[in-house]
Amino acid sequence: MTIQALPDIIKDGYEIHEWRHASAILASDFPDELSDICDVLGRFRLCKTFLTTPGGRKSKISEGIDSELYQKGWVEKKFDTAFVVDGNSTASTTHAVPYAS
Repeated sequence: MTIQALPDIIKDGYEIHEWRHASAILASDFPDELSDICDVLGRFRLCKTFLTTPGGRKSKISEGIDSELYQKGWVEKKFDTAFVVDGNSTASTTHAVPYAS
């Protein structure tokens, strides 16, 4: 699969970049997750208030997308990662992200 095979609503509504064959991996190994992502992004609309409403834990954009994914059964996960150089480990903190369960 190439990004050209994505639904038109996604191709027309977003600037898409391929990275390490991500679309082919999603299509082949995670077709249900790809369908969820395309469905959520296809229905997402950016509102001016999403950009002008002050602070909070998450932006209105993240809240909107995440809540749609959670309704589809995705759950929030936190990844603990580290860089290891010559046997020396340095923690690389991340934030929690939605993850298909």
